[in-house]
Amino acid sequence: MPHQHPLDLLAAERGYLVQLCRDCNIVHVDVGPVTLRLRPSALDSLAQVLGRASESLRHVNPDEDTAHPEHELIRPLLTN
Repeated sequence: MPHQHPLDLLAAERGYLVQLCRDCNIVHVDVGPVTLRLRPSALDSLAQVLGRASESLRHVNPDEDTAHPEHELIRPLLTN
């Protein structure tokens, strides 16, 4: 079901989309067909957790290149 208020685009790349509803003060994070609806403070927490998970993957699989551009999609979420 589409959202009833206008959404401001915050970031978009390769199937990932982050938009803000100023009326509801909710951030919409689209990951493919799934949409997470979060408070702005929760977005910061999610970005930090994803960043730590990505870093952990680099340590678990040091021979595997986990620094692909698609893994860097969360970087805009980590910086304001």
